[in-house]
Amino acid sequence: AMSPRTRVTFNLEDAELPDLVRLISNMTGRRFILPTKLRAIKATVFAPTKVTVAEAYQAFLSVLQVNSLAVVPAGRYLKIVESLNIDNNPLPIYEDGSPASSSDRYMTRIHHPKHVSAEDVTTLLGRFKSASGNITSYGPTNMLIITDTGAQIRRMLRLVAAIDLPRSGTQTWIEPIHFANAAELASRLLEICLLYTSPSPRDLSTSR
Repeated sequence: AMSPRTRVTFNLEDAELPDLVRLISNMTGRRFILPTKLRAIKATVFAPTKVTVAEAYQAFLSVLQVNSLAVVPAGRYLKIVESLNIDNNPLPIYEDGSPASSSDRYMTRIHHPKHVSAEDVTTLLGRFKSASGNITSYGPTNMLIITDTGAQIRRMLRLVAAIDLPRSGTQTWIEPIHFANAAELASRLLEICLLYTSPSPRDLSTSR
């Protein structure tokens, strides 16, 4: 296996999945199980300059993801499976305090919001998860259980951080705009806020 920092040429054109898996296995030293019943895909990857082995592996995971496939642990091996029912497979679990991965590999993350309801957050994050992701909440301990790619989980945790604030302080709401331009609406709301927060001429004369 090569070092993750070793730079390699990674260009493929209409490569069959077994050939792609064999190439990545030789680069990384990882062992893969490729079920015979898995549907066939073809992948084209173009990198104009050399990439590191670690970057090539992330590109491999991205190719799997866009083809509704994923990698899950299977003992000392990594098994390639359909991602439709990914949460039924044994995935690595990361708890509060673990670094947020930016990988395209699927995983499960446990998170405890401090100031907002996990149930409310579940509803919000349902709009941002991938098609194969899953988000559930456990009320008694206010716990979120998020299954998705590391990159998607990292994005969703940033959203949680933006709304998980003490009620006595600043609060952030995320609301989709359906019938107006978001930028124009933001500008109009700013004008209204300034109108109501600016001192009136009477206030200015009184303060003199």
